[in-house]
Amino acid sequence: MTLGGETIPLKQILELMEAISGRRAPHLQIGGRVAEIATAMLEFAADHVMRRPPSGTTEGVRIALRAEALSIKKSATRAWLRAKSRRTRVAGDHCASA
Repeated sequence: MTLGGETIPLKQILELMEAISGRRAPHLQIGGRVAEIATAMLEFAADHVMRRPPSGTTEGVRIALRAEALSIKKSATRAWLRAKSRRTRVAGDHCASA
């Protein structure tokens, strides 16, 4: 995850939240496939038994499993290139009108 332009692992975010809130962060680590199966069971129970939203979803687990650290360099480079092309276009417009 990125927080304020700084890449922070989810575990570190949970530790920060633990320190701020005073409540224990979850320390149980389970595999992705086990989490996916557990959330599928939660969704089934929520839909057919409890009739309320589940506490976790299989889609959320899949997104978390696909998540990877992102670099801000790519977006910064794109922003720089966009700004440069705007300056070039504005300068070109002024030259054409002269």
